[in-house]
Amino acid sequence: MLEDIVKAVAELKERGGSSLPALKKFMKVDAKKNHIFLKALKTGAEKGLLVKVKASYKLGALPKKKKVVKKKKPAAKKKPAAKKTTTTTTKKKKTAKKSTKSPTKKKAATKKKSPAKKKKTVKKVAKKA
Repeated sequence: MLEDIVKAVAELKERGGSSLPALKKFMKVDAKKNHIFLKALKTGAEKGLLVKVKASYKLGALPKKKKVVKKKKPAAKKKPAAKKTTTTTTKKKKTAKKSTKSPTKKKAATKKKSPAKKKKTVKKVAKKA
């Protein structure tokens, strides 16, 4: 089904890509086979054979065939020279360095207090009668 879709897109030669209704009409897809058609479009887009542009499909880059490279047989391997093992081992003494600095505790940041606002006093004026 996927090969048929790729052929249909190539034959329609639409500049902006072939839409779903155009592809269905060209391939004469029945309602019973619609799910197969849609699945083939999806797999074609995942593989890169088709590229989805808005609601249409264009031909994607065709996958290149991999060349089979024959490997040459390696020449006869030489045996590595036997390694000399030493029976005496030297041990390195590890000295633990003591830090002279004692851990310092950081002081908690103190918040600055804003100056207290003065309360406004309301003067009552006595009315003269």
